[in-house]
Amino acid sequence: MDIKKYRQRSRSDRPAPPTIKSYYSTSTSIKITWEYNTYPNAPVTGFILHHRVDGTPWQETHVAGERTMYTLHDLLCGTKYYCFLVATNSAGRGNSSEIISTKTAGSCKLVLNKFR
Repeated sequence: MDIKKYRQRSRSDRPAPPTIKSYYSTSTSIKITWEYNTYPNAPVTGFILHHRVDGTPWQETHVAGERTMYTLHDLLCGTKYYCFLVATNSAGRGNSSEIISTKTAGSCKLVLNKFR
């Protein structure tokens, strides 16, 4: 009988935090790349990319497990965003990466309604 097959999952089976390697911002997007450890007994099946602006709730974007890059689109220009990653597998969510902050390029201009 294979004992490993029947052992109970523990916190150590959850994936280690991904390491954010780089990030790049444009006026409306943020591209993030990362690395992660692989585990033969509980491989990474996906990632959850969390992002937000100050004073707003965290938004979650689910990313497939084989990916090591993701670009957030349709963001506000000239705005500071906070992001972090969590790896997932069959045992659940792992711990989070460090939180990064980056500002999208440009400055938002107020467009006045010409029909006031």
